[in-house]
Amino acid sequence: VNRAETLSLLGRREEALDILEPYRGADASAENQRGTILSFDDLEAAAEAYGRAVELAYASGPAENIPDYLCNRAAAYIELGRLSEAETALRQALEIRQDARALILMGDLTQELGDYARAELAYRAAMEDSPDDPRARERLARHYVLRGRYVEAEKQLVRLEASLPEAAAKIRAAIRAATTEEISCSSCGRPWSCPKPLPPVPRTPLRGEPPPDSPAGSCPDCGAVYCVGCASASLVDDRFTCPSCGARLNLNDDRLRWLARKCLR
Repeated sequence: VNRAETLSLLGRREEALDILEPYRGADASAENQRGTILSFDDLEAAAEAYGRAVELAYASGPAENIPDYLCNRAAAYIELGRLSEAETALRQALEIRQDARALILMGDLTQELGDYARAELAYRAAMEDSPDDPRARERLARHYVLRGRYVEAEKQLVRLEASLPEAAAKIRAAIRAATTEEISCSSCGRPWSCPKPLPPVPRTPLRGEPPPDSPAGSCPDCGAVYCVGCASASLVDDRFTCPSCGARLNLNDDRLRWLARKCLR
């Protein structure tokens, strides 16, 4: 079994399966390893192998490995969309042992089913069971992003950044994409960010001298956006115009009006 696992990790999966073939249907750990190797290409066959591992373990032991085999089977079922069978396997695993992986998978399953309250409870229970395991915290943060609870997701990232920095960065980028909108000057590329959804923007006239980094407006013809610094080079009658089209720039876009007001403040 160990040799087969090593060959599988080296990408030599056919050789690994050949080594395990004599023990097919006779040894629980060998069937479990077969399932893991098969899961790369054939989830149905992997689920069957994990099922045989469970049956053999119940019949001959070691019983302490049964929750692991059940979790493997449940993970394959979730990938296959066979959610009721996955839930049955996870319930069996949790009846034997309170296990962080089983709880995380239960969270994944109930989230797939749309039962978000149960999913959150499962992820939190996994964190309590294994506080040093970052997987449950990552799942909980992603769960909060899915539900639009971005402040709570950010709180989880503070702890997650130390253990899983790449995952934390991806979640933070997802939060930013969901809560902000990026706009840039068509000439110099100066970036601006405005909140999404945008709060109400007053339509009263803007007063004051806009700084160079403020948006000058968008072109009604081509849609290009320019900053004051770039648009100042194409003034016509003291009005900002599009360097490409010559049309007058305006701030009819509420996003640009919000940014302009922010810059004036």
